[in-house]
Amino acid sequence: MNLKFIFFAFFLTSCSIFCQDDNIKDESYKPIWEKSFGVGYTNTINPVLSSSGVIYSPVQDLRNDFSSPSTLTSLDSETAITQWVWKDTFKDSYEEFLGNDISYFIDDQLVIQSGPRIYKINTENGSTIWKDNQFQNIYSGIYVFENKIYFAGKDSERNGIIYTMSLETSEVIETLEVYEASAPMLILKNGMKYLLLNTGFLREDNKTQNKIALYSLDTDSLIYNVDLLDAELSFSSKHYPISEDDNIFTSISEVIICVDFFTGRVKWNTALKGNMDFSGFILAPNGNLYANTEFGVYCLNPENGNILWRFEGDDEGISSRMQYHKDVIYYIGGAKFNAIDATTGEKLLAFEAPSRAVDDGAFFQPVMTIDQENDRIYTASYTHAYCYPTLR
Repeated sequence: MNLKFIFFAFFLTSCSIFCQDDNIKDESYKPIWEKSFGVGYTNTINPVLSSSGVIYSPVQDLRNDFSSPSTLTSLDSETAITQWVWKDTFKDSYEEFLGNDISYFIDDQLVIQSGPRIYKINTENGSTIWKDNQFQNIYSGIYVFENKIYFAGKDSERNGIIYTMSLETSEVIETLEVYEASAPMLILKNGMKYLLLNTGFLREDNKTQNKIALYSLDTDSLIYNVDLLDAELSFSSKHYPISEDDNIFTSISEVIICVDFFTGRVKWNTALKGNMDFSGFILAPNGNLYANTEFGVYCLNPENGNILWRFEGDDEGISSRMQYHKDVIYYIGGAKFNAIDATTGEKLLAFEAPSRAVDDGAFFQPVMTIDQENDRIYTASYTHAYCYPTLR
């Protein structure tokens, strides 16, 4: 456990005193399995589904200084039996995977980032294929597309650089000098390749000038780099924009913005109560946008940004990314497992982690992954891994 966890636990405890909702719990709704991590309090990544199991990242062992590095631990998705444990971090201390660290599962291989470190791991046996820490100035998450890894950083002269790395070897294939950027995202549209970039800079008045840019890789040219909104000391670069048809959806603090893909023109923006820096938003298969702030969940019309419904609960807190499955929105918020009907906005479930019955600090972590094919939800508290059935 580290200082971040101590602060988080204090925040959640304080929230439960002043703004706790009643639990909504069907007593017949129980986990399919639960498994103790066996190392006290620990963070974990969003569970990663592989072809044979589900991967968590508890720390290796209990240490008084909380310096234990993370493992990657594969559990059988049906029985929770441990399949393998990976322990090949660069350092033997203070190297911990966190819930917002980005990972990809491709052809029985896991590509995962932890700060400036990138690992590629065989998920059949937990062996390291390669690991790389040559870049200490990475300022974005990684983005994997067509056997390449893209990420943003700075060179020795502090210029903004987009790096392209081989997924096969970790060798840098090319670099592109651009504006200071975060969350580079490669998009294939109408047979053309584009890089979509969150860009921005801190102004002299201590406000962030938020921008979005589109770069053509086919013509090697910048198509636009346009202003979005001013948001004081806040720039939501943790989450990738969503590209759908001729629209780009992005968020800055409490505002969702729709931008024309080809021109950068802002079509609409909608301000919500609270910001989306932790949970972001999703474009669900039913065609609606769903946004989660620390104060509630919102459903929006992607055509005009109109709010279709809102659930403004009092206990959303720091939330996981939302997950959509058969017209239900699932997420961990306010240290509770939550489920909301995607059509009506009715709260279907809200309950605390079973581990809190024996350890009051064992809240649900803001991590969650759904196996869409097998109707399974994988999440974790700070002491246990859990598998739940979906509601539908």
